[in-house]
Amino acid sequence: MKRLLNIIPVIVFISFVMVFSNSCINKSKQEQSETYLTAKKYFKDAYRMLNKDIVDNDSIVDAFPKLIEVLRLLEVLPEDMTIDEMSLVSTTYINISLVFFSKGEPILETEAAKRALDYQKYVNDTNEIARLAADLALIYSALGDAESSQYYIDYAAPYLDTMSDFVEPYLKTRTALEYSLFFQEKYDSSFRVNIESIAFKHRRGMDTKNDSVALGMSIFESPYKHLSKPFLLKIFDIDRKDISDVSRGIAMNYLAQIYEEENNTDSLTICQKFFVPYAEAQFQRSQNVVGIKQLYEDYKVERDAKLDTLRKQKDLRKQRINRIVICVVLMSLVVSLIIILRHINHRKSKTQRRIIDDTLRQNLHTIYNNKKNNIYQIIINEIDLVYPKIIDNVRQSYPELTETEADICLLSFFSFRVKEIAIILNLRENTISKYRSSIIKKTGVSVIGDVLKPFV
Repeated sequence: MKRLLNIIPVIVFISFVMVFSNSCINKSKQEQSETYLTAKKYFKDAYRMLNKDIVDNDSIVDAFPKLIEVLRLLEVLPEDMTIDEMSLVSTTYINISLVFFSKGEPILETEAAKRALDYQKYVNDTNEIARLAADLALIYSALGDAESSQYYIDYAAPYLDTMSDFVEPYLKTRTALEYSLFFQEKYDSSFRVNIESIAFKHRRGMDTKNDSVALGMSIFESPYKHLSKPFLLKIFDIDRKDISDVSRGIAMNYLAQIYEEENNTDSLTICQKFFVPYAEAQFQRSQNVVGIKQLYEDYKVERDAKLDTLRKQKDLRKQRINRIVICVVLMSLVVSLIIILRHINHRKSKTQRRIIDDTLRQNLHTIYNNKKNNIYQIIINEIDLVYPKIIDNVRQSYPELTETEADICLLSFFSFRVKEIAIILNLRENTISKYRSSIIKKTGVSVIGDVLKPFV
């Protein structure tokens, strides 16, 4: 019983915390679910705009604010987000990265891709992790940052063991490695990696025309410029829908320079006719990029401020909870200490009282054994010295008892047997037995001496 009393404060506190926490969690989950559905609708609307047959500037301009709204609704501290929420936020950042790629903004493209990868680490979608790491390796290699490119090549490597599942990221990391070697002016190694990638795709029945053109562009920009023409000519075998106007314009520009050196006027004229679509494509890329960049930059400031505030609030809540827990623990310890001290004092008092009662019993039985005259009054006087007016208290609490019955209860408490009580009260033993039966009926006790327990 004492141990149970010790843990009651802790049980009450834990129950309160659990009820309060469950209430908050259920409310929070409902709010999160509604917010997630709203964000998902925004994303679907944006995705339809970005994946229609012709993605123009108007599509991007209309879709981009919807992508930002998805982030604004869902992006909080990762530990407070569900897996579905983090997955949607990651996918949103991937689409933002693609928008900046289409606009020729590699810095913002990189920033968005890194945010997507950070969330994928929580979601643990290995395919997306491999693809994003490969994308980042490719971006950094194009920026000439060999060290960062190699970091993400190495980051993607463990996810690329199963080629059938990760062909796309595998090829991207190979391309990143190729670019990295190229910018380090390790041209032979760079071209070897490129040729190996083309062979890899060819063995799997994949189209390699674009890769051959890309290899031709790289060769043109190297000391082996004179070897680039056969690869660049593959551009004429590629349908317009299968290559961007920007890439086609660059390849045609390189071929035009080669034909100009060869004095091949007819071929030069053919190449130059692609300059207009190329210029238009470049112009298209530059349209509305300022507004999109500003929208993203404004959101970044808002996001960072919000996450900083949420982190501080969480830290403050943790501090408050810690203080509450400490206070409850201290209170529990104090209550437990008080209970223990009371228990110790009670045991000590009980021990002392037992010694007193045992001593009193011995004295009373010594008086009885001496068989003095007026033995009853002598015994009562001796009891009054230790328990003053105890017999009066019994008679007041049990008015249904006669004086003789009260005396029998008193003597029974001090361990006098029926025969001894009969001698003390100068009554017959049968009479004492009858009184005892009457006492049991009136008080409901099973042991007559228990009638006095509340008074001692």
